[in-house]
Formats: sequence, structure tokens, C-alpha cells
Amino acid sequence: MKGIKLCMIVFVMVYCILPRVVVVVMHMHYHQHYGNL
Repeated sequence: MKGIKLCMIVFVMVYCILPRVVVVVMHMHYHQHYGNL
């Protein structure tokens, strides 16, 4: 039961954090390519 709860917490953390990481990476990538225009 404890393992299932831990897995759920990890899943929620990944689900919440991953989109933010993707946005930050895309934002940095965008500025790296188009920031000098």
C-alpha cells in the first residue's frame, strides 16, 4: 500500500513538473534561435 502511494505521488509530481520543464526548455530554445533577430 505504501509503495502504491509513493508511485502516485511520483506520478503527480512528474505530471505537474514535466510541462513546466518542457515550457522552459522550449522558451530557452526559442530565444537561442530567434533572440538575435
